[in-house]
Amino acid sequence: MKKFCAVLLAVLILLPACACLAVDEPIAPEYVKGKIKAVVVAEEGAFVYDDFDEHLEPVSALPYGTEIEIKTLGLGWCAFTQPDVKGNRYIRTKYLSFSEAPYGNQIAIVFLKRSKTLPMHKTASTKSGSVTKIPDGQYVVILERGDTFSLALWGKYQGYLQNECLSFRDFWEDPVEKAVLKDPINPDRRTTVNIRSADRTNGNRLKQYPTLRPLTVLQIKSNGWAEVETEDGLHGYLLNTNKKGGEWLNLAEEEDAFVPVIHAETPAEMLERLAAEEAERLAEEEAARLAEEEAAAQADEAADSAGEAEPAEEADEPAPGDPEPESDEE
Repeated sequence: MKKFCAVLLAVLILLPACACLAVDEPIAPEYVKGKIKAVVVAEEGAFVYDDFDEHLEPVSALPYGTEIEIKTLGLGWCAFTQPDVKGNRYIRTKYLSFSEAPYGNQIAIVFLKRSKTLPMHKTASTKSGSVTKIPDGQYVVILERGDTFSLALWGKYQGYLQNECLSFRDFWEDPVEKAVLKDPINPDRRTTVNIRSADRTNGNRLKQYPTLRPLTVLQIKSNGWAEVETEDGLHGYLLNTNKKGGEWLNLAEEEDAFVPVIHAETPAEMLERLAAEEAERLAEEEAARLAEEEAAAQADEAADSAGEAEPAEEADEPAPGDPEPESDEE
């Protein structure tokens, strides 16, 4: 019995130490009303771009576990804000985690067949009060998934949505392409193209999207429909083929049109390089500041030395009309 108690005591003593050795996993961000948060879960970090285009060079990177505030949701890209940076920054959604829901089911798309909006309820019941109404084709973050209702977040609103009106989607792992809508017959003509909720002409018309504006192309299906995301966070489909021939999306024709640029460094290597460059910049600024201070101190010292030196005394000259000074000579 004494031996058993000794072993039990040893286990109880070692448990806290073992807990300290565990690797911290990024937890779901704490939601603030009106804000959507996400955490970087890529082990090496994730690249950050100033546009939703993987063919560009990244402007920076975010390390593992960084929490960011999302401005626009998407399966391919998310727009977010950074302190002291004007405009949006963009990051691939596949590197983020939004909630404690299963990783592949953290985002859903409002998908309606008849109505144009979906009520968000205060509780998991259609009889409860409505928090707001969400338009068809909008993305929502899934906080908790239930059998018939799921707790979701849409902008500043949080509430329950019916699962039968949601399309639960995995983050888009494959490369995505930025494209600009152009009339294949007259590329400079300004017109609009219907974006629908489904890849068929009887799908709900979500928006008339203007030409000469960019959007994200997730895929072009074999039936000619393209699955797209707009700049303002709308998911839908557009018929890429034109009746007169040609295509609305001006994608590259090469086989690797959807292959992103292969960067020379990983996000972790970029972070290390940027940190070294920042340290070098700060060191140069500090050296310049010290040099200026030293130059100012030398100038002050020179001025003080000049002030301490007194001019030599000059002999008094007799003024006109004054008597000659007496001499000691006889």
